[in-house]
Amino acid sequence: MVRTKLNRFRLADVAQQFLGALILGAGFIIPPDVWLVSEQMSTVRVLLTLVLVSGIAYLGLYSADQTHDVERERTVGGVPLRLVSLFVVSGLTATAIVVFFREPSFYGATLGTTLKAILVTSLFTTISATVADSVL
Repeated sequence: MVRTKLNRFRLADVAQQFLGALILGAGFIIPPDVWLVSEQMSTVRVLLTLVLVSGIAYLGLYSADQTHDVERERTVGGVPLRLVSLFVVSGLTATAIVVFFREPSFYGATLGTTLKAILVTSLFTTISATVADSVL
């Protein structure tokens, strides 16, 4: 077995997550398809999307990248700090994109549809933030 040097979680990792989330996530909130899908999402699909996003983040950070060790990282309520940071950065980036581009008013979306659109966008921001954190 090859030993790899473990990366400690630092502020630079948060910056990498943010840039990764912003670069890919911005393009996925503007198309009307996101809003159409969000408008028609059921509660079951919202929950499945949350599970999918969480699974992608966990697997991307701890299975695909051998330099991150879930058992050695600091935790917040039993959840690794790097994973918490990834969810916060991805969610806030998706929310900021929605607010910055004023998309809900453009599409006449309700609060529920807007939250679903943020969730759909967070799928993409989470993937890109995970890649940026793991690769850079």
